[in-house]
Amino acid sequence: MNAYRIGRRIWELAIKETKNMEQDGEYSPLSPLTMNIYLGRLSKIMDTLRAARQKDANIKKNAPK
Repeated sequence: MNAYRIGRRIWELAIKETKNMEQDGEYSPLSPLTMNIYLGRLSKIMDTLRAARQKDANIKKNAPK
């Protein structure tokens, strides 16, 4: 997955979550709750990307030469 697709997916998820929060009446751009939700989700995404990059590096390192 290239960086553009990853960034695009993060953007789509952020828009979707914002719309959901607006419908629930929870959305405020400066709300600490909103920021915690975004940071928590971003943290999970970054952990997933880090794990995928490490797995890819291990596969390349252990590939037969």
